[in-house]
Amino acid sequence: MENDLAWPEAEWVQLPPLTLDAHGQPDYGALLRYVRKHIRGWSADDVAEQYSTALWLLFGIEDVVITARWIQKMEHNNALPQDPLRRATLAAILGIPPAAVGLQDVFKQSSRALLIPRRQRLDPAEYRAALDSYWQAFYAGTVLLYAEQIMERLYNLHDNVLYVKEPNVLMDLLCRYDLLISTIASDQGDYKTSLEYKWDALILAKRLNNEELRASILWRRAGTYFDMGDSMRAIAASTEAAAIAHQLNPQRDGSILRRINPLLDGAIHLIHGVCLAHDAQSDDDLTTALKQIDAGRMLFEAQGDQPNVYDAAASAGWIHQRRAFVYLGSPLPALRSAEKALIETAYAKKLRAPNEKRVLIYTNYLEARAYLERGQPEWALKLAEDTLEAAEEMKSVVNLIRLGRVYKLLREYPKYGGQREVSQFGLRLKVARIKLQMLP
Repeated sequence: MENDLAWPEAEWVQLPPLTLDAHGQPDYGALLRYVRKHIRGWSADDVAEQYSTALWLLFGIEDVVITARWIQKMEHNNALPQDPLRRATLAAILGIPPAAVGLQDVFKQSSRALLIPRRQRLDPAEYRAALDSYWQAFYAGTVLLYAEQIMERLYNLHDNVLYVKEPNVLMDLLCRYDLLISTIASDQGDYKTSLEYKWDALILAKRLNNEELRASILWRRAGTYFDMGDSMRAIAASTEAAAIAHQLNPQRDGSILRRINPLLDGAIHLIHGVCLAHDAQSDDDLTTALKQIDAGRMLFEAQGDQPNVYDAAASAGWIHQRRAFVYLGSPLPALRSAEKALIETAYAKKLRAPNEKRVLIYTNYLEARAYLERGQPEWALKLAEDTLEAAEEMKSVVNLIRLGRVYKLLREYPKYGGQREVSQFGLRLKVARIKLQMLP
């Protein structure tokens, strides 16, 4: 099953060259008409119905009904909505990139330039305590409320590290703030930015000669590549992280001398198992993946209830979620088992901690995939619809990307993909993505 659908960008259509209207302006209306008629094969009524529904979902507008005639006049007169949100919505319905209708990169999270005093004094202990609180906010789904604070602290660390006599403490903090920002970027689907910050963090970790920190960065890099669908690089990163962990845990006299946080070690085992499962070609490969996940489980269980910023994975729910993926991840149908996956997702839901919303959302995603694998698309759709609201509440683009994969599989499902409820779910996804990227 696919793991690399970057929705909705993967939905963008191939466009003809943009022409000019009678006034010498880019003729976006003609572009919309061409895509609607010749690429999508839709009538003006089709677009009017979807746009009316989208306006209701975005703004709660019920008394304004868009008609086919309105769509045709808009196209003919090159009179697209001036409001960026409405224009982006209309373009997204047709699968046209925002930039192609005069909107530049509205689906990209870009850091705003912060006008802050240079070289503000800082307290390393306070910065470390704040970092811990930001990680807690990330797992609670509220970290975007602190985005400007985090960036301001990052810039201040960057300025101060150049001038202090003992820079290693600040370099360590700068590295960890880079890693936090890279994780937030991944969660927002901005993989390019995420990998750039991870690269900066790796350089700092090497300068510090901190192998445990380097392993932590490589572990998260593996997760980013995995979300991108790049299994080769994901396995390479998780393998390198696992090798560092092994070096830091030498065997002496039959026992292990641990020099790496066991929770990080467990998190590395988990991501390595998931990455191996996604590339599994045999039963032996699946067994190896499961052994990695079970090794991670034992490390977590041995630590009891200690707080874990590495994977928020101390709960049994998270472990069973990873096992569920193993039974769904292989590209070979013969190696997938919907029945075993559904057993694991049931355990994941039952054993998750009450505040683990991310566990629930991702478990629902896996459960929907399992129902599709088992030939029950209607159950998969119902689960995806129920999950969408929670995904929006988390303000996590990557969760919408995952639900977009379910939508793609539903749309391609024989004798079911053309159902009206599937199309309506696709529209709700597009609107949810636009709301997250364009609304404050």
